[in-house]
Amino acid sequence: MLKYYCRKITLLFIAFLLLPLVSRQGILLGQSRQNDQRVDLRTDGKPYRKSTFSPPQALTEDGQSGISCYLEYRFDDALGKLKAAVSKKPDDAVAWFFLGLTLMKMGKPEQVIMALQKAASLKPEPSFWYNLGQNFRKAFHSAEEEQAYYAALQANPKFAPALAGLAYLALLKSDYDKATATAREALA
Repeated sequence: MLKYYCRKITLLFIAFLLLPLVSRQGILLGQSRQNDQRVDLRTDGKPYRKSTFSPPQALTEDGQSGISCYLEYRFDDALGKLKAAVSKKPDDAVAWFFLGLTLMKMGKPEQVIMALQKAASLKPEPSFWYNLGQNFRKAFHSAEEEQAYYAALQANPKFAPALAGLAYLALLKSDYDKATATAREALA
């Protein structure tokens, strides 16, 4: 019995170690804060931090404008422009992805899943699949969540956030050995 609780505590500790790893990876493209876009100055006037985030390019002007609105937290404007972009160019995976992120911010989970599935089918980026898995988690679709994480790993076998998601699912299923192994792989 003591071994059971020690294992459970160890897995919870590993899960808490994975959370900062996932946030450092910048999983949600476009989830950077506005002040990450500027250069902060020290007291001597020299820059000490520059943002490394640059949003991906959409195929249309509406798509780029919609991404800019999303990054400025103007989700209503972003929604209109991104819908226009995907209606003009239905094969624009980046516009579909940011449409999904915008819908997520606006609290429309079923539409989020549809938009992210479209983005992931057009361009199998690991972050597209990972965000789809996260939205399946919110909708309590664990089988689809697991499939999305595996699809992210097909695109990039070392994608730590997808490994962390699989470790979490294994933990929920009480498969402690698999959870531990997957968590260690994510941390490696």
